Amino acid sequence: MAQTLNSSITSRLITDLMMDLGLTQWQAAALVGDFAHETGNFKLMQEDRPASGRGGLGWARWTGPRREKFRSILRRTDIALTIPKGIIAAMGS
Repeated sequence: MAQTLNSSITSRLITDLMMDLGLTQWQAAALVGDFAHETGNFKLMQEDRPASGRGGLGWARWTGPRREKFRSILRRTDIALTIPKGIIAAMGS
């Protein structure tokens, strides 16, 4: 059964990605669809049952050096991990 996406997050995130990163609507929608799938419709910020290590963090499931860079950006900028602007700011850095 198909899962219904959280429309308030998806529409806002698509718009923000287009404006902040210059993506087309199709590109932004593809990223948002992947994020929704990876996070259980934006409910899980930490990977559930990773194959090894700590697993992925954030909507994009950053691992390894990207995970550490992502955490560093969030600490340095004091951006909340759970808000769309925080995720987008980290992606654009």
